Amino acid sequence: RILKHMRSLAADLDAGRLTMAQYASQARTAGFSASEVAATLRTHAAAKEPAVLLRADLAAGRLSMADYAQQARAAGASEAEVTAEVKKWAAARSAAFMDGAR
Repeated sequence: RILKHMRSLAADLDAGRLTMAQYASQARTAGFSASEVAATLRTHAAAKEPAVLLRADLAAGRLSMADYAQQARAAGASEAEVTAEVKKWAAARSAAFMDGAR
């Protein structure tokens, strides 16, 4: 039962429904050891590193939206995370275009 709850919290963390601080608080309240929480947070942070670099490449124009989506999914980003980032990038590009057209 605790293992199932631990997996559920980790899934919420990975999906972005919990911040790292929220995960840590809820996991400790649920009785997970500090070492279990720390291990999950280290794994989560390591998995997010490639996504940060890919977002920077997208913003700098070194990746197309399609390349970003493909590489981010391969790096473990969820479909929701990829979609949100592409929408945010597209909105920023559209706003920049509209500002330049004025």
